[in-house]
Amino acid sequence: MAKWKRDVLYGIVIIVISIVGVIETQDMKITGNPDWITRPDVYMWLWLGIISLLAVAMIIKAVIKKDDTKCEPIWCKEGVFTIIVMALYLLLMPIIGFSIATFIFEAALIVFYSFKMGKLEGTKEQKIKKFVLYLIIALIATIATKLLFTEVLSTRLPKGKLF
Repeated sequence: MAKWKRDVLYGIVIIVISIVGVIETQDMKITGNPDWITRPDVYMWLWLGIISLLAVAMIIKAVIKKDDTKCEPIWCKEGVFTIIVMALYLLLMPIIGFSIATFIFEAALIVFYSFKMGKLEGTKEQKIKKFVLYLIIALIATIATKLLFTEVLSTRLPKGKLF
């Protein structure tokens, strides 16, 4: 597929996902300060708007330049794996809760992509150290994400049926 065609396709998909995101956050339950500027849905709309504008710019640039350079296929193994893990994350979150699902999601992606990049090579002891490091990074990222949503944006996160 030509680069410009891929960029147009990506841009359209990003815009559609942004529109769906805005529609889905229309009925977001707001806790804490009710002022519009402090609501988490407003931040979501802001980011989705920025992403949409960048997607439009990417489409315009692609159509104007029409770069016919051949690109990798859209659905490579890594992309399919990421989509599957993301779908499982969203499906499991209501069952096992935000914290555990987010940790598993982040850890799976970090370990998978580190393995694909060749960063999990070396002796058995080195591999274990790197694996533990990646789990710690996923734990820190999960805690930071939870604090951002609960403390800064005053959003309720899914508790989960099991935990």
